[in-house]
Amino acid sequence: MKWIILIISLLSLLFLGIAGSIKQKNKPETENFTLIKGKIEFSSGKSIDLYTYPDIFQKYLNKKILIASAPVDNKGRFSFSFNCYQPSAFDLKIGNRILVSNLFLCPGDQLTINFRDTALNPHINVNEKGGRNNQFLLLFNE
Repeated sequence: MKWIILIISLLSLLFLGIAGSIKQKNKPETENFTLIKGKIEFSSGKSIDLYTYPDIFQKYLNKKILIASAPVDNKGRFSFSFNCYQPSAFDLKIGNRILVSNLFLCPGDQLTINFRDTALNPHINVNEKGGRNNQFLLLFNE
C-alpha cells in the first residue's frame, strides 16, 4: 500500500514538472519584445545599429555584438524591435558615431529617442516603459 502511494506521488510530481516546463516553453515572446523608435534630425538615409557586449570586459575591449539594425528614412525616422531576454546595456550607433552609450534596456521596454541637433543630446520619452531609467542615466553620464 505504501508503494502504491509513493508511486502515485512520484507520478504526480513528474506530471506537474512536465506541465510546468511546457507552460514555460509556450510563454509568449511579447514579454521579451523590446521596441526602440525615434527621429534623427541631422542625419537621414543611413542605418542605425544597436550593439551589446557579452560582458563588461568585452565592452572595454570593444568586442560588441550587433543586435538589431534599422534604416533611417528621408525624414530621419527609425524603428526596430528585438527580443531582449535579460536586462543589458546597449550602444546605439549610426555609422562610426555612438549616439547613446550604455542604453539600459529590459525585456518589454519601449523607448522613443529623438536626436534634435548635432551635439547628440538625445531626448527620451520618459512616459514609456524604460524611459525614466535611461533619462536618468543620460543626465548622470553628462
